[in-house]
Amino acid sequence: MTILLDTHILLWALTGSSRLSTESRDLIVDPTNTILASSINIAEIAINSSIHKLSVASSLESENYAGLLKAIEDSGFEMLPFTAEHAADPVFESYSVKTLN
Repeated sequence: MTILLDTHILLWALTGSSRLSTESRDLIVDPTNTILASSINIAEIAINSSIHKLSVASSLESENYAGLLKAIEDSGFEMLPFTAEHAADPVFESYSVKTLN
C-alpha cells in the first residue's frame, strides 16, 4: 500500500510521538508499504512554525529545515514533489488516500 502522510502524522512518526496511533505506527513501519512525505508537508511546517502555530523540535527546524529533510530521508520515507501542475491535474481529484490518526 502507498501511504501519503499528513503533516502531523509525519512529525509524530519522525519524533516517536505517543500521539501516533498503534495502527498508524504499524502501517508506517510495515516494509511492504511505501510511505510518502510531500513537499507540501515541508511548506506547511515552515509556515506554521514561522507564525508560531506549530512548535517543531529544534533538530528538525535547524538550517532551513535540513534536519527535517534528513530525518525524512533517514526514515526511508519517499519525498513526493508537488507542483502547481500536480494540483491542477484532474486526475488528482480521484486519488484515494488512507487516513492515519
